[in-house]
Amino acid sequence: MKRDLSTKIERLEAMEDRLSVSLSALSAFYEDIGGSHYLVVKGEIQPTTGTTLTESITLEAAAYDTQGRIIGKGSDYYDKEDFFGIEVFDITVSLDVPDVARIRLYPKK
Repeated sequence: MKRDLSTKIERLEAMEDRLSVSLSALSAFYEDIGGSHYLVVKGEIQPTTGTTLTESITLEAAAYDTQGRIIGKGSDYYDKEDFFGIEVFDITVSLDVPDVARIRLYPKK
């Protein structure tokens, strides 16, 4: 069974600004498959100006429980030499427990 957790996504816009990228069209869905818990975070990443990244970046997705503990993490890497214009991302996070209170999504060097 899938549950829409898109409203739990928190962008760290200061980090997006610092790396000159923008995240959009974001969604997050929880799914239980055979007793294992997964979170799939999807969206688009693009430079704030132009069609190339100023540097290679990693996009991180971290899931937290109601006590603020990290219960899962996933990432995608974007090489500045291979990036052109816009990319659609799909980050799968394996969760320790099914109760997701918030999802942080942010780029880093």
